[in-house]
Amino acid sequence: LVVMLIGFLAAQYAAGGTIAPGTVMVSTGEGKVTMFDQNGNNLGQLDTTTGGNGDTAGSTFDAAGNFFVTVFSRQQVTKFDPTGALIGAFGSGYNSDPESIVVDASGNVYVGQADGSHMLLKFDANGNLLATFSPARDVRGTDWIDLDSDQCTLFYTSEGGLVKRFDVCTNTQLTDLNSVPLPGLHAYAQ
Repeated sequence: LVVMLIGFLAAQYAAGGTIAPGTVMVSTGEGKVTMFDQNGNNLGQLDTTTGGNGDTAGSTFDAAGNFFVTVFSRQQVTKFDPTGALIGAFGSGYNSDPESIVVDASGNVYVGQADGSHMLLKFDANGNLLATFSPARDVRGTDWIDLDSDQCTLFYTSEGGLVKRFDVCTNTQLTDLNSVPLPGLHAYAQ
């Protein structure tokens, strides 16, 4: 009954209008993203259709309200329109484990990869590859990324103890944000 109710809510939500600002999007694995309102009410799920082993990870919205989610184990980024309707795979050329994603003010999409080449990929709003970057690694790759308001400084973690920085405008490695490693074994999402 709960599964049927979630499916009904997801279908009704997607057909009923845009994903409301403030909706909490939670990557819940198996190719799915669960949506909650600010009070914790379940609004249903978005399904990437990548199957039971599709580990959803990082996600973001663009200025038009399109929603993007990385599907770590399927080497894919999936795009949904502002109503939550599945558009499909976004971009290509993912080498291994796309995990994080951020959109800049111009609508370009950056995708960080945890493994493989560890490269940071930059796409235009249509999913065309514009650039690849090779930021310095720590333990893994460009694991979790975020873009500064200057639209050039990319903060990222590489599962070590440092928050690293890379300038995507000049293709230049910058000094680490912190000079002393963070406590614990790994730094993940920021």
